[in-house]
Amino acid sequence: MYGHAVKCKEQLDADNRFLDKCDQEFKNRKEASDYYTTRGWDYFRKDSIELATKRFNQGWLLDSANAGPYWGFAAIAGQQKDYELSISYFDRAHQYDSTNAELCNDAVISLGQRFFEINNTAYLRKAIGYLMTATRYHPNDSRTYASLVKCYINLPQKDSAQKYLTIVDKLDPEMIAPEIRQELFH
Repeated sequence: MYGHAVKCKEQLDADNRFLDKCDQEFKNRKEASDYYTTRGWDYFRKDSIELATKRFNQGWLLDSANAGPYWGFAAIAGQQKDYELSISYFDRAHQYDSTNAELCNDAVISLGQRFFEINNTAYLRKAIGYLMTATRYHPNDSRTYASLVKCYINLPQKDSAQKYLTIVDKLDPEMIAPEIRQELFH
């Protein structure tokens, strides 16, 4: 999936052998997909991007409706500063796991970076959509509300930023840096 390369016969045969092996070793392909996706994250955290990509691809091959591989591809693209590609993978991941607040918060990072690259507020508005989803499923996550404050400051919609600052301060007042507070109240 990642790289969209056209596979030759040998690669397709290797894929089929891999799938057959997984069919024998796991209860089902979803379980196998989760296993390989988890290994992908292990390699990603060790900064072994080539192996992480391989494992995410294997996870995708096993279950193309698993959000995990798309999330992994998004993280890799974001690490490589290809934020547009990262966002497209986050969107795909979100299609398959629309209630995952952590996924939503991670997507906001790429959306924010893309906003800062080209100064297009459409990315902030999309980030706000992801964050509002996150608040529905994790209403006490101070990080989500802090991100909303930052989005609204950059729009600028200081009244909305102040609204979410009040919520952040109730949850964790340390989440908002003094310079952001100063920008908000001056």
